[in-house]
Amino acid sequence: MGAIAASIAVVGLESSKKSRYLHMVPAGLAVTEIIYAHEDSWGFGPGSNETGVVVFGLSPGVASNIQQQRTTRWKATPVSVEGSDKNTNATRSYDIGQYLNRYGFGIRIDEEVTRTINDALSSQGNFVDDNGRRVIIVIPKTSKLVIAYRG
Repeated sequence: MGAIAASIAVVGLESSKKSRYLHMVPAGLAVTEIIYAHEDSWGFGPGSNETGVVVFGLSPGVASNIQQQRTTRWKATPVSVEGSDKNTNATRSYDIGQYLNRYGFGIRIDEEVTRTINDALSSQGNFVDDNGRRVIIVIPKTSKLVIAYRG
């Protein structure tokens, strides 16, 4: 699915989902739009599992501020993330698919989005904040913010 098709798909999102996605954005990171969103959930209420990826357009000034400030929150890439392939043993890699599947609730995301995220994790010039249940990736070159979550 290309960026245009993804943008069209996002337009159809329910307003409650749009609002929830926007609430995931940390304070101080001004986003311009939701470019791509895909999630799935298993179960209901406490103990349920959700896995998802949301890609936002990021205000260019925000990305350059992170580049200049480099606080302890943001790690400069390349940064590997903890995931698992076909078993529950943890592995570190630059593969967002393995990250999303860490607890056995992986989802299939658009190939172009996967490539963008994997490239951002494995190359220099980007910034990552990973708390174990979600990873935030700032990609200054393309002014994108990625939030991937699991568990």
